[in-house]
Amino acid sequence: MYGTILVVTITIGGFKMDGLHTTMTLNNGVKMPRLGLGVWKTDNHGAQESVAAAIRNHYIAIDTARQYGNEQGTGAGIKQGLQQAGLKREDIFVTTKLYNGDQGDADKVTNAFNGQLQALGLDYIDLYLMHWPVDAHFIESYHAMEQLYKAGKIRAIGVSNFDNDRMEKLLEAAELCRRSTKWNSIQPIKNAIF
Repeated sequence: MYGTILVVTITIGGFKMDGLHTTMTLNNGVKMPRLGLGVWKTDNHGAQESVAAAIRNHYIAIDTARQYGNEQGTGAGIKQGLQQAGLKREDIFVTTKLYNGDQGDADKVTNAFNGQLQALGLDYIDLYLMHWPVDAHFIESYHAMEQLYKAGKIRAIGVSNFDNDRMEKLLEAAELCRRSTKWNSIQPIKNAIF
C-alpha cells in the first residue's frame, strides 16, 4: 500500500461526525467533504492504488495537482475505485490545482485545465484551486478560472497558499468571489494534515 488511509470519527457535544462524509457548504452552495485523501509525494502507480483503495473504503474526496505529477494515476484510481465500489462519478469530490507554470491568459489556463481533465479521465472537476499565487499572473489566471466555472467545467473555484495581501488583491478583482458580511478578516484554512 502506498498511501495511508485514516478514518476519523469525532463526537462533539454528543453529535457524531463521520469525518469521511461530513461536508461544508462553499459560497456557491456546493457541498465539499471536510476530509479526504491527498496524493502529494505519490507516483502514478501509488496514486492509482491509494485512490482506488480509498474509494473502496468510503472516501469521497480526492485531492491531486498537476505539480504532483500523478494525475494520470489518480484518474486511473478513481475509475478503478468507482467500478469496484459500484459508485458513480458524482458520488465523489475531486480537487486539482492550476500549476504555477500554467498561469497566464485564458487560453493558457484553459489548455492546461483541459489537459488535466484528460489526464484524470474526467468530464468536470469539483474544485479547481490556483495552487500558488504567481504575482505576474494570478489575477488574470483567476479570471480564466471564473470562465471555466461559468462554462460548467468546474463546480467551484478557489485558491491555496495565498497570504492576506494577495488575497485582498484577488477579492478586489474577482468577479465571482465577493466578500460577505460575515468576513471581518481573511481566515486561512489549513487544507492538509501531516
